Amino acid sequence: MWNGVILSILFLIILVFLGVVLTSITSVLFVSVFFTPVSTVKEIAKIIGAKDEERVVDLGSGDGRVVMAISDTAKIKGFGYDISPLMVILSKVRKLFTLRLNRDLTFDVVSLFDVKYNEYDIIYCNLNKKIMERLSEKFKRQLEGTKVFSYEYEVANKKAYKKHTLSNSKILFEYHY
Repeated sequence: MWNGVILSILFLIILVFLGVVLTSITSVLFVSVFFTPVSTVKEIAKIIGAKDEERVVDLGSGDGRVVMAISDTAKIKGFGYDISPLMVILSKVRKLFTLRLNRDLTFDVVSLFDVKYNEYDIIYCNLNKKIMERLSEKFKRQLEGTKVFSYEYEVANKKAYKKHTLSNSKILFEYHY
């Protein structure tokens, strides 16, 4: 019996190690990992001002902190998409441990370039300049009646509806399509 337990623990350690390696590789090859600072998450959720039943997506959601904070302010249908399987697992574990047992929060491994953006009322991004430039064309083609909030980086070729200066002196750009 102890051999099975030890073997299971060893297997889990190997899986976590492989997840860290995979996340590191995707970070180097595709996108650097950016986390929305914990100190500004509630402030951002308040600025976004989601209403009940709105569909909110966090692109590059990391550990899911922004979608979860927004779900604390309104009964939303929240989605978090990240390219890193480890970050998606982390967000699901975080959801479980913070007792968010509702089925209205979903986290998945998805490429940001495969998402159909017209399905959402609000989009939150904390992505780098290069990714925001690539997404700007998709936003322009697909969005109508959607609000986009981008932490620190502007959407290329689109004038911000409003620029919110956060308590950490960073800018949250707000766009209306």
